[in-house]
Amino acid sequence: MKDILAIRFKGSVYLHKKGRNTDLFLGKFHNDIQPNAKEITAKNLIGHPSAVIDTIALYNGINLLASIPITTKSIVGAQEMAFETTFSPTDFNGDFTEGRLIASGIGAFSIVSNLVGNKSDSESLVVTWNIIIS
Repeated sequence: MKDILAIRFKGSVYLHKKGRNTDLFLGKFHNDIQPNAKEITAKNLIGHPSAVIDTIALYNGINLLASIPITTKSIVGAQEMAFETTFSPTDFNGDFTEGRLIASGIGAFSIVSNLVGNKSDSESLVVTWNIIIS
C-alpha cells in the first residue's frame, strides 16, 4: 500500500539562450530528483519558510557560476509546476555543466548534471524547470 501511495517526482529543464543576434533553444534535459525533495514537499505543505523553492543555480563542474532567485512560478497542469528565471548577460559567461533547483533553507530539490552549454557576456539564459508529481 505504501508504494501505491508514494509520491513520485520527475521533470525536465528547458534552456533558451537570447542575445542581440541570438535566439536559440539549447534543449530539454532530464533532472534527477534529490532525497531532499520529500522533506521540501512535506514542509511546503505546512507552509514552512525553509521549504520554499526559490533559486536556480548553474555550475561548471564544482564551481558555482551564478545562483539566481526564481522570477516566475506557475502551474502548467494538474500535476505539473514550472519554475523560471533568467541569467542576465552580467551574471556569468562561459560553459555550464550542471543546474540545481533549490529550496535555500534545505538544499537541492533536483539536479541536472548532464548540461552542455555556454553563455557569453552579451547573452541571457532563460531556464525553465518543470516538475511533475505523479
